[in-house]
Amino acid sequence: MGTEAERMIARLQAKLKPIEAEAAKLKQGINLICELEGMPPMYEDIKSKPVAHSQLRGDEYHNMPQATAITEILERRKSVNLAPVTIDEIYDDLISGGFQFTKGKNEAIQKRGLAIAMSKNRKFYKLPNEKWGIKSWYNIKDDKKAEENEDKDKNRTTGETDANEESQNQTEETSKEENQ
Repeated sequence: MGTEAERMIARLQAKLKPIEAEAAKLKQGINLICELEGMPPMYEDIKSKPVAHSQLRGDEYHNMPQATAITEILERRKSVNLAPVTIDEIYDDLISGGFQFTKGKNEAIQKRGLAIAMSKNRKFYKLPNEKWGIKSWYNIKDDKKAEENEDKDKNRTTGETDANEESQNQTEETSKEENQ
């Protein structure tokens, strides 16, 4: 009799897990609203880990390029309204997701390297409050592309052409000569 009861309990517990996870998400959302409004949290019984962090399996970022892993972290956190994030939060998610840093065993050095790598990647954007997001979230144009477009516009107004335009002009002239 005991084994039948244990199987029934196990089945019911399996059904309960997703319901509890959904309830935790709702409670965290309510607590976030309370925080934004300067009110104390209404639900102290939920884990302090953000939902996006607690959903990690432990192998998502193993053997993945760092920029790809960071992008996934930022997108995941944004989907549950937990973005932008600090370097510490990104680092914690990378480690929890199985990412292995190749340089330095010291956490401070790894975080510093992470910040440097993110600042060099044009996809990521550091906000004035020291949090990070993805540049496209903020409708910020890439400075390099803007400079290239300005240079092209400047060349057209001064009568100069770039190498691509010269090559295209030569191709057009060659085809005209062949047709004559």
